[in-house]
Amino acid sequence: MTPAPPTRDRRRTAILVIAALDALLLLFPPVQWWLASGDATVGIGYFLVAGLLVTLSVVAIHHLDASAGEDER
Repeated sequence: MTPAPPTRDRRRTAILVIAALDALLLLFPPVQWWLASGDATVGIGYFLVAGLLVTLSVVAIHHLDASAGEDER
């Protein structure tokens, strides 16, 4: 038996949570400063990993939004 797809409210909440985490990850420099602690290699790594995570989250949001459109048909 397959699990029921998430409801529209749960999808909307998931999208908002993902967007908030992305904003925190990219727009809150003290996170990067704390992790890097003056090490340029860690700073660049943070920049690259953060970019990858945000890109993956955009794909996840797209899939959540696309599955919401299928329910409306």
